[in-house]
Amino acid sequence: MKKKPVFLLIHGFTGHPASWSWMQEQLRQAGFDTYAPTLSGHGTTPAALSWVRYQDWLDDVEQAFEKVQAEYETVFVAGLSMGGALSLYLAQKYDFKGLVCLATPVRVAPWKALAFRAVSLVKKWTYKKDGPDIRDRAARSIMRSYDAYPRRAGKEFLKLIRLVNRGLSHVTVPILIMHSRQDHTIPVDNARYIYEHVASEHKKIVLLENSYHILPLDFDKEIIRDEILAFAASIAKPEEAAR
Repeated sequence: MKKKPVFLLIHGFTGHPASWSWMQEQLRQAGFDTYAPTLSGHGTTPAALSWVRYQDWLDDVEQAFEKVQAEYETVFVAGLSMGGALSLYLAQKYDFKGLVCLATPVRVAPWKALAFRAVSLVKKWTYKKDGPDIRDRAARSIMRSYDAYPRRAGKEFLKLIRLVNRGLSHVTVPILIMHSRQDHTIPVDNARYIYEHVASEHKKIVLLENSYHILPLDFDKEIIRDEILAFAASIAKPEEAAR
């Protein structure tokens, strides 16, 4: 078993592990190993999402978690957007050192979900008009994501959110929740909802002002890095902190 702590980093819907690229380097410099898997249907073409089910994403993150758990004594999990929801799912099933949720969705207004399903009867694809939701234009060149996705996959995303929401009270690991007030993709009130519904005794919420949705690459990334490192240090055992 490796003594060095590891961060399992989970990307979002239509995203790519590259969304964590800058943060991975920062974490490595701070003494952490990292592992950022690619979720089913991602990293190829949007059509690859057509036949993916939310259970496939659950299997992906469970396999990734069990891989790092078998190799490392100390495991942290961090997720962006849908990756945050998947991280919350892991926290409902496994015990690990700490959880970081960035711009994480756990609920969708019923009328929005209904409207999405209704439109899906006639429109099979959703197209992103403005690219990834990043305020820092220079960072957009780093971010790899699909510019469209099949609505069938969007419905699987909604199923995942409902599943994770129902289990929030089973989350007891220390948790750091961060969200931008300027997020155009996931409403910021999701952060407060998570904070109020998890059972973790050690929990913190941080609201950011100068970023949009892809937080690990946007203008507030240094704040996020500092918060993550402070969070990890705050829950480390004395002997771990000294290493």
